[in-house]
Amino acid sequence: MKKYIVKSAFVAALFCLTACSKDDSLNKESVLKDAEIDNSAEGLYIKENFTDPYKIQVLYKWDRNQYGASRDVLRNLYPSKRINVIPAMEMVKQVWINTYNEAASPDFIKNIRPFQFLLAGGAAYNENNSRTLGLASSGVRVTLYEVDDVIVNPDKAMEFIHTIQHEYIHIINQAIEFSESDFGKQTMSDYSPAWTGVSDSEANEKGFVTPYASNNIFEDFAETASYLLTHTEAEYAAFLESFKIAGTTTYRPGRAKIMYKVNFVRDYFKTEFNVDFEEVCRVANRNAADSPLLNPTGAKSIGAKSPYGVTANGKVHYCEYDWTGINNKK
Repeated sequence: MKKYIVKSAFVAALFCLTACSKDDSLNKESVLKDAEIDNSAEGLYIKENFTDPYKIQVLYKWDRNQYGASRDVLRNLYPSKRINVIPAMEMVKQVWINTYNEAASPDFIKNIRPFQFLLAGGAAYNENNSRTLGLASSGVRVTLYEVDDVIVNPDKAMEFIHTIQHEYIHIINQAIEFSESDFGKQTMSDYSPAWTGVSDSEANEKGFVTPYASNNIFEDFAETASYLLTHTEAEYAAFLESFKIAGTTTYRPGRAKIMYKVNFVRDYFKTEFNVDFEEVCRVANRNAADSPLLNPTGAKSIGAKSPYGVTANGKVHYCEYDWTGINNKK
């Protein structure tokens, strides 16, 4: 097992930190695709909670062809264990669907949604010694990798939540675009695909909530929104306060740039959807804190754990967005 620093490209997903050098053999508990009608507990749960109410498919039975003619077919992928399918999708339902149903409206998800979730048990390894943990493709499908790890590791569960929120922001942006020139006007010269060489403090000083946000404007918007969706109001306030220069009442410039972007995101949701994004964030954080995957012994403050996006071993690339085949100005 090797440890890697994560890199990104504007096409696939959320990264973590370890990789294996060869294909893992199938576990007897793995779920392989077959032709039977899915009347299993997993199939019935998916039908009741995703397919019937939202017309969303959840593909969890293994079929490598589902990953298409892309680099995914060459990755060291393997199916999720059957026992992990429902817990993973319960998390998706709780922090995503339930949040927007309550804080926006029951029609919000029905009107703006991916049409498929594709699950993989393990990581999708990349040539740059990183691995991908989530992929939003053409506004239609969200692929979630490392489902098996999410179930047994609270830190991975926290990253999983960030992935869900981040990918959905991309899908929302695909439904209604935001003004790139207005959103990124204060940091336009600081965007760079070499974000992995940027430290957290350097990114913050330039006006980005995370190093990955400095990758490009689209990821900056999604990271800004998903930061708020995965941090409490108190955590965000403490983050802003960290910009104060010691012994003064003056704040470093990055604070104002981040606040501008946060207000831009809030205004976007209000103007385009008549949705109070602050309320969405409050509900999202409450739902995450109540998640059994994060808190198996009962709900407690998310802030009691390490902040979202921070791991002990290195940087995290949450996700990328695949714009292939989409008719947009990019």
